[in-house]
Amino acid sequence: MITYHQLRTFLAVARAGNLTRAARELSSSQPTVSLQLRALRKSLGAPLFEGHGSEFRLTPAGEKLRRYAEDALAGLSLLQQELEALKGSVAGPLHVGATFSVSRYLLPSALYRFREQFSDVQLQLHVDVPPEHLFDGLLANSLDVACYVRVRTPPELTVESLCGEELAVVASPQHPLAGRRRVPPEDLSAHPFVASAVMLFREVVENRLSEAGVKPMVVAEGPHHDAVKKLVERRVGYSVLIKSSVADELARGRLVALKLDAPPFLTDVVIAYRSRPVISPLVREFIEFVRAELAQPRRRAASSGANRRQASGR
Repeated sequence: MITYHQLRTFLAVARAGNLTRAARELSSSQPTVSLQLRALRKSLGAPLFEGHGSEFRLTPAGEKLRRYAEDALAGLSLLQQELEALKGSVAGPLHVGATFSVSRYLLPSALYRFREQFSDVQLQLHVDVPPEHLFDGLLANSLDVACYVRVRTPPELTVESLCGEELAVVASPQHPLAGRRRVPPEDLSAHPFVASAVMLFREVVENRLSEAGVKPMVVAEGPHHDAVKKLVERRVGYSVLIKSSVADELARGRLVALKLDAPPFLTDVVIAYRSRPVISPLVREFIEFVRAELAQPRRRAASSGANRRQASGR
């Protein structure tokens, strides 16, 4: 008979590719993990992994099982949340993914207030730089939701907007174009550009620049928003970043926003989850709560300010 613990163990080994790492993830022991896998294999009558040394990879039977195991555990989690909702409570584990910039500059206050209001929810935040890693987590059911600036997203995910955002063209105050009232696109094309190494975000930025008639001359890359900001501050070149992520630098005069002779670059912060016939009550509650929080400019400013104070304290 296949059990919940066997499926949970199987998925942990499939993710980790190693018994020791899987046991650590499950807070269990390696012999216990091995025992669960042997019992599962016996129940199914087919090998699920093939090993090379200490590393494991799924067999064709294991690949098929993974899809059903993920759906089965996700269904059980949804059932638990539905039962809690019937009692009038919001409770249970909630795994939230977010990109570096969104987690640092937009979400801190909203997450704090959500934890404060829903104390029975075990919220865990998982931060990553490229959104592709968050998509993998959603598709593997290790994340419930993921927040990021809108980029190309796998079709298996449902995407909802949380709030509008603007992308700012930023430069050092000493940049040759910093004093201009308006900057023609062809003038911007002649100056060095600092790009993001996060390819999906870079794709968005370069598309917006292209639509405005700018041909960016890339001279450097930064692995995330803060690294790009530092390069811009050091006069390596101009860049395009989420405006809320440079609000402090703009206010302090460490960066300036160039006024491109083109419509503003508008985008939005979104939240994604795996498409299912029924959405989890806990996920829906979280989405509506965060959307309401981010719709209030004062709270968003407080979130950004608290984050800046934390950073300066470090």
